Amino acid sequence: MPLNFLQMGGIGLLVMLVVAAVVVFAMWRILQRAGFNPWLSLLILIPPVGGAAVVAMLAFRTWPTGEAAVHSTFQDVVRQVQGGR
Repeated sequence: MPLNFLQMGGIGLLVMLVVAAVVVFAMWRILQRAGFNPWLSLLILIPPVGGAAVVAMLAFRTWPTGEAAVHSTFQDVVRQVQGGR
């Protein structure tokens, strides 16, 4: 029998709020590090559209911090390994 948090009373609600806070905090950090507005992490609370919108935004938009910075850093490491060519 599946566990129904609403039937558990206050404990179930508390568990749901803690899980939601952890998910929002994690998404806040991801969006902040990617250079997006971290307030967009609140979209994750809108089921099921919010989570899909945030993931699609992260997957298909150019990140404001720039993907070229990651590639240039990798290329610099490759150059150092190859002896500075």
